[in-house]
Amino acid sequence: MKRIQLTICLCVVSAFLGAQESWAKPEPWYFNMGLGWGSPSYPTAIQSSLDTLKTLGVTSTPIAIDVGAYWPIGKTTVLGGCINGLSDSYTKDTTSMSIVQTGLYVSSMHFFGEEPGVGLFLRGDVGAGRAAVTLNNSVSAASSYGPGAGAGVGYGFPVSDETRLLLQGNYMYRRIESNDYGALAITLNGFF
Repeated sequence: MKRIQLTICLCVVSAFLGAQESWAKPEPWYFNMGLGWGSPSYPTAIQSSLDTLKTLGVTSTPIAIDVGAYWPIGKTTVLGGCINGLSDSYTKDTTSMSIVQTGLYVSSMHFFGEEPGVGLFLRGDVGAGRAAVTLNNSVSAASSYGPGAGAGVGYGFPVSDETRLLLQGNYMYRRIESNDYGALAITLNGFF
């Protein structure tokens, strides 16, 4: 009886995985949008101040965002542009402050599956980034743009004919006004 149940289970899983591979069809272009967790890094003076705030009971909530449009340049490679950022919010009672790292990038993803959005992939981004500080949701200071670059890895899951989910991890580096900023992010993206 257990062998029959195991055989049926394996058949159902195999059928689902086979159908899943055929769900995703190559598109003329792709929209990519995701949110997730981030871990920022800052110049020493800023990091020291933020560490002091944390010892005073200030809570921190870093959120990563990734939005872009891509076009196929090969069977499994896409090239496009993206806005990539991380908002690191600090809150105490009714006062809030955020340090926002953003950038505009030329971005490429190469998938090792049969088509874009399926299987293991590598990602590379090159462009310009900046940082801004907001107090109580009002921009109080913003930097000029500086060079930025990023690299990442992830896995794409087809979920319907035109939709894939990408689970990705990436690191973005920004050189802003002679200071080094970075952001490690893990995001879940819709790739349409």
